Amino acid sequence: MSDLFAKEGTETGFAPSDADDFASCLTDLLHRKIIAEDDSLLELGAGFGHLMITAARARIPSYGIEYHPGLAARGRIDIRRQELFVPCKLVQGSYYLAEYIRLRQQGQTRAPFFEHGAFVDNPFSPRITTPFSDDLTDHVYHLEATIPDPYSLLGIGFHKFDVFFSYTWGIELPSILEQYARYAQEDAIFLNHSAFYPVEHKRMLKDIGLSCTVEGKMNGNPLLAYTKQTQPF
Repeated sequence: MSDLFAKEGTETGFAPSDADDFASCLTDLLHRKIIAEDDSLLELGAGFGHLMITAARARIPSYGIEYHPGLAARGRIDIRRQELFVPCKLVQGSYYLAEYIRLRQQGQTRAPFFEHGAFVDNPFSPRITTPFSDDLTDHVYHLEATIPDPYSLLGIGFHKFDVFFSYTWGIELPSILEQYARYAQEDAIFLNHSAFYPVEHKRMLKDIGLSCTVEGKMNGNPLLAYTKQTQPF
């Protein structure tokens, strides 16, 4: 796995979360009944599936979507080697829903576009004019739907999951949270940890009807739990 990570982690920007930290957070969330053993968990950007395996070992049915074919293929091999007693399934593709991408292309979403290294038409923070990278675009960040539909491959729709987890770059977070706010079931919880968060993060949450609490720490960064509070869409 180290050789694959050395090659594909560099190519994709993938950095693994700490499985021990994740296991500790899950144990705490289960103990406090914030999540339950029979809740279904979806990891967005699952890499090689090690956190899915961690959750499945805690008897939480676990599913994942990973864009990079090499990481997804390795993850499926590792999952097959495990002795697990609940579902644990990883597929390759984009975790963005076709409906969300259609609305985004029509200018009907609130999260920013990425174009030539800058946020464009971002309602959550001041316009950024300094490029991060010439390659920072919606396409590079996989803000697109893929065929076949990964949710069909998983056999469970986005709106059916009880728990979502992602370890994202901060610039990805607005669109991921907006998709959750629009399409997840009302009592679903979204867990996220990142070293970076967008400017005016609290204002963004209010705009899309979410609240946020700190529920632990992973990789030295806060584990944030998002829940729905209002119906802005």
